[in-house]
Amino acid sequence: MNSQKHESDEGNFSHLQLLTLRQVCRLALLSERSVRSAIKRGDLRATKVGGQWRVSIPAFSAWTGVDIDSIAPALTVGTPE
Repeated sequence: MNSQKHESDEGNFSHLQLLTLRQVCRLALLSERSVRSAIKRGDLRATKVGGQWRVSIPAFSAWTGVDIDSIAPALTVGTPE
């Protein structure tokens, strides 16, 4: 596996993680019920990991129209939910 960091990856967080439901709610400024409803309707693509919903950053960006890199400081990578 190539672990070298490329210059094009600087500041690009979209490959780092899946968002928890709580993170999606916080970033989208929506209630958990609203986000769960969007998942159920198929508006927001999500998958269950260990029984909990996770949303990929590209799916979040497509749903909200927000470039995740512009709000990356709001993410707390590695913080337990």
